[in-house]
Formats: sequence, structure tokens, C-alpha cells
Amino acid sequence: MKRIALAGAVAASVIAVVLAGTALAAGSSHTLRLTTTRLQFVNTSSTTFVQADTVDRKGKKAGYETITCDDSGHQISCSMTLSLQGGVLYGHLAIPITSEATTKVSGAITGGLGRYAGAKGTVKGSITGKHSSLTVKYH
Repeated sequence: MKRIALAGAVAASVIAVVLAGTALAAGSSHTLRLTTTRLQFVNTSSTTFVQADTVDRKGKKAGYETITCDDSGHQISCSMTLSLQGGVLYGHLAIPITSEATTKVSGAITGGLGRYAGAKGTVKGSITGKHSSLTVKYH
């Protein structure tokens, strides 16, 4: 049932992207402050995993995040998809392997769809337990 609900949410995001059809204005800069909460975590091999999260913005549900990661033993490298109202942001994250309670993350926004078409930028934040705080800056 959860897969059907997640598939429905992804389908709704894709429809919203197609209907929105707006591109970013050239040169304009945007910042999103997001909080994520882990929904599901699945090891796909001894060194890879997939994780699905809900995304909140200003205390309200704003969408979903999916990350697919590879653990090299020194750092975890992830591909990220943020499905938000009106579009999708794509990026990559680097997560250092540490024993600290809070782990810092950083990465790049490499593209998008819908209102985020052509987006480029950065992602910075921290992970504590099953929650993360992310600041996404893009243009």
C-alpha cells in the first residue's frame, strides 16, 4: 500500500511538472530551507542503499526526497531527487562517515524539471538520526 501511495505522489509530481512548464528566470537566485524525515531505508547490497523521506518547508509537507547511495568506506556518495510542488530538483550529496551524533552533508544541485528546469546550485545541511536539515541554493 505504501508503494502505491508513493507511486501516486511521484505521478502527481510529474503531472504538476508537466502542467507547470515554467523555467527559472535567468540569473535569479533562490534558497529553500528544508527538513526531511526518513520514511524507508533499504540496503540494496553490502555497499549501497536507497532511502525515501518526506520533505517539510516552514513546518508544512512540501514533497518527497529519494536518495540512492554508495558507501565507499570513507564517504557515502548519493544521487538525490527532491520532488516538490511544481517540479523536481536533482543533485548529488557527499556524506562523510563519522561517529558524531550530527553529520554534515554537502553537495550540488545538477538540474531539475518544471519550475526548477535548468537549476544549478548547492546543498548543505546536517543529519541527526532519521531527520535532516538542508539548505538548497539554486539559480
